[in-house]
Amino acid sequence: MIPLSVRPDPLGAATAQSVKAPETTKDAQAPAKRWRRVLEAALVGALVVAAFAIGFVAEYSGDFHWHVVLGNWTIAHRAIYRHDTLSHTYPGAPMQVTAWLGDVLLAIGFRGGYPGVYALRGAALALAAWTLTRAFRRFGMGALGAVALVALWLSEGALRFFLRPEVLALAVFTLVLDRLFASLDEDRPLSAWPVVPLCALWANLHGSVNIGLLAVGLGMGELGLRLAVARRYRDAVACGGVLGASALAACASPEGVGTILVYRMLSAGCNAQLEWQPMHLTRLSLAAACLAIAAIVVCTAALAVAPRRVRLAPIALAIALAVLTSKHLRFQTVALLAAVFALASSTRPLRDRLARLPRPDLRRLALGTVAVTVLVGACATAADADLASELSLREAPSTYPTAACEFVRKSPPPGKLMNEFNIGSYLTWCLDGAAPVAIDQRVCSLYPGPFYTDYTERIRSAPTALADDLGASWAFVQHGVAARAMSREPDRWRLVYLDDEALVYARVDRPETRALASEVAGLAPWTLDALIVPTTAEEVEAGRRAVGRQIDRCPACDVTTLARAALAAGEGDAAELARRLGDLDAVADRDGRLARLPERLRLRSLLEARAAALAGDAARLRTQLFAYLAQGGDEGVAARAAAMAFTGGR
Repeated sequence: MIPLSVRPDPLGAATAQSVKAPETTKDAQAPAKRWRRVLEAALVGALVVAAFAIGFVAEYSGDFHWHVVLGNWTIAHRAIYRHDTLSHTYPGAPMQVTAWLGDVLLAIGFRGGYPGVYALRGAALALAAWTLTRAFRRFGMGALGAVALVALWLSEGALRFFLRPEVLALAVFTLVLDRLFASLDEDRPLSAWPVVPLCALWANLHGSVNIGLLAVGLGMGELGLRLAVARRYRDAVACGGVLGASALAACASPEGVGTILVYRMLSAGCNAQLEWQPMHLTRLSLAAACLAIAAIVVCTAALAVAPRRVRLAPIALAIALAVLTSKHLRFQTVALLAAVFALASSTRPLRDRLARLPRPDLRRLALGTVAVTVLVGACATAADADLASELSLREAPSTYPTAACEFVRKSPPPGKLMNEFNIGSYLTWCLDGAAPVAIDQRVCSLYPGPFYTDYTERIRSAPTALADDLGASWAFVQHGVAARAMSREPDRWRLVYLDDEALVYARVDRPETRALASEVAGLAPWTLDALIVPTTAEEVEAGRRAVGRQIDRCPACDVTTLARAALAAGEGDAAELARRLGDLDAVADRDGRLARLPERLRLRSLLEARAAALAGDAARLRTQLFAYLAQGGDEGVAARAAAMAFTGGR
């Protein structure tokens, strides 16, 4: 007889086997789940590394350097910068400083050069990427979808993450959104308390804290209303408390209560700057357009199929920032961030609703989702195909007049400076202690809007009259309209320095700069026609001295290469001219500054005409002179060049 305790029980064995089967299946699936977690972590890690790398996009915004100067001043004086010390147009005037911490962080980072501030920006973008991915995963998105959405937002804005305090505030914005909308899911207003210190931090980093307060107001407003309907009145009151505490925290900044009114500075004239002008749909990149369309489609579909489960605050925030973007394109980056946040928050109710559909519909939905994802990815890739080429450990090329500023610092010209607006911020930094600027990018925080609009217009149309009003005796400008306007007044302005990025002019009609202006200097591209086809031997000799001075100051400059070719043409040296034309071809091939000068084609045609005259090629001479005239050349110069063909090309 078999003992009862060990008697076989077919039903029991089957039952035990059926109970143990799931454990066996679970054990078999465990390695696959571990590998999946590892792959997801690697995917998120790759995104964070890519976000950090975007921080090394070469700086070119123009605003960066005055933030560094103010940050250094704050560190040195242990006080908030209140009155101007950098300009001669508004010395001692009160300056509206809405934040200080961002300037200090940029100044500290810049002590390590551009790599230092690039690493600081990269850290802010990496934090933003990690925060967004975590938030999107909490909304129910898979790792691949969350990473793809964040990657598209990063790639679309990669060239707009300027070296300004606002990019540091962007990371704080993502933290605010993450904590704020998590409290909406939890129905617990007090879980949003971290937004209070975050608003205080934001207010001291950058003056855009109003955007954070708008998000807090919308989030707490929706949650408070829902709690009040559920008769949880104490929690509803707590929502108002979080909003009030956030607003008070934002006032813990240099401007106090004025912090939340920072955009009052957008008076008439201030919004004449490009970034404060309206944002038109034609300015949207393909990636931005696809992201916006995807957000609209997903949010609308979620509202249609599951309106009670959709969080309205993220959608309302995206709409509000889109309206602001339509008025001022500076809000584009944060508007797209709010849009992708609204998109991600709407995926969960939409997915849960669509999961009830029959399998064929799910299959079609999956195929449609893949198609849309591929489309968005393709558009983003096409828009940012050259992103890798923008990464650098230095500033963007042809952005700042480094060599010209070093020339001025060694021997600052006497008298006051008139400078172009675009390089004003850089000059506040590189000429700090040597020469106060006339204007820089602190428009409406220091310089009134009407002063900015009048200045930027008159330096192009009437530079001498503007210089008279400023009491300026020398000018620091870039290649462009202002420099050409001064070159048309040789009895008042003389060129004393020239390179590929900038020109320095001095006034010959003012006693303090008369001696400096009388020196022989380099030749600007738009004055070379007369050297290529000279009328007297004295002109050739003067050109020879000018080109010699230019070679001493900037031997590798593209404009020096052009001047040497012009001198060879003026001297009638056919062999030297042929050699210099080859040098010009090499310059054009590398797409340097010379390749972008509007005078390049006109001067090249005239140089080719001189080469034809020296070679006795009448047909080629005629063709090149016609091209020269078609490109705006001087008829008198063309007539002299044609006459040289009958005198042996001389």
